[in-house]
Amino acid sequence: KSPETDTPVEVMAIKQAVKQIERFNRSQSEKLKSEITTKPRRELRRSVTEKRRSVVKAGGDDVEKVTSSKNEVERLSNEEFRIAIETFISKQQTLIKQQ
Repeated sequence: KSPETDTPVEVMAIKQAVKQIERFNRSQSEKLKSEITTKPRRELRRSVTEKRRSVVKAGGDDVEKVTSSKNEVERLSNEEFRIAIETFISKQQTLIKQQ
């Protein structure tokens, strides 16, 4: 029997069978692509933070209040930044040892 002589019922049955076969042959990545396109995209938002924060250092009897900001950190050279980080880490390690 040739495709030109198929009845409409046979054509519909063939189309449904092809769809079922395609559904079973679909790969995991194709399923993921369809899920991604159907899900609405959520907007990522940055949490609200203070631009300046106060750090209180307690060393012996005197308490010193230091205010740092993003601009101050950006002005540091790479070497100054590295030294500041190493100093911070060493101070934290000594605090941990004391506790």
